[in-house]
Amino acid sequence: MKSNTQFKRHKLLTRLLLAVMLLTILGTTLASCASGGAIITSVKKGYPITTTTDGNGMQPMDLDSIADSIAKNKKGAEIREQLVAALNGYDMLDPAFDDTKVGTDALPAQPELAPKFAVTALEKAGIITAACYKDGELIMTATDVQTLVDCFKTSVPTTNELDFRNQILHWIGLGFGWLIEVPGFGSFILGTVYFAVILELLMLPLGIHQQKNSRKQAKLRPKEMAIRNKYKGRNDQATQQKLNREIQDLYTREGYSPMAGCLPMILTLPFLFALYY
Repeated sequence: MKSNTQFKRHKLLTRLLLAVMLLTILGTTLASCASGGAIITSVKKGYPITTTTDGNGMQPMDLDSIADSIAKNKKGAEIREQLVAALNGYDMLDPAFDDTKVGTDALPAQPELAPKFAVTALEKAGIITAACYKDGELIMTATDVQTLVDCFKTSVPTTNELDFRNQILHWIGLGFGWLIEVPGFGSFILGTVYFAVILELLMLPLGIHQQKNSRKQAKLRPKEMAIRNKYKGRNDQATQQKLNREIQDLYTREGYSPMAGCLPMILTLPFLFALYY
């Protein structure tokens, strides 16, 4: 009777732990899917083009078309970097450009040439810039360059409040970082080894329990097979229910839990998620 009560308590505890772990995993998965990247929407092609009557020389539709071409270009990130440089008065395509000299007297900024630098970058990438000209004259302004740069901006929340899932990842990450910096002497490999050893030590009690559970399973195997052989060849629902009930009663009497073998693997999943992030 005492053994049966202990088994029921153990079974309830196992189910509670499994429920918590599954909720954590589900929350992590959903949060990962939800945080796949910032989504910027607009009326036309997906980029928030905002123009002013006194600063922009180009039409919103033309700027939107260029922004769309940049996004589709295989060197889109490089083009955006060149536009930012142009906006600050630097031509990254100039052979004399040296980013180590930016902001010094050796490489003075020329913000008045921002449109020219921007068009040069666009033409070099093969993006059509006909809308940047009118009657052969460059009509793109610094405000147009600023508009293109702004349309690719994304906002990132900087709140200190963390949800339950991020709290777990945060503390695991802090512990992992400490293992790398202090006992690992800055070595990521040593930190990972220490982390794996500590994780194994924490899982050791569950591992021992899993071993005992496996021995119980091997011991119960002949009895389980005897029950199954008793109902062999009878596949109706009533017989299958009776078969399952007898096997479950056998597990209850012997204090064996089929779910106990999965528990250590499930408990390690949050640590694996934390290492991945």
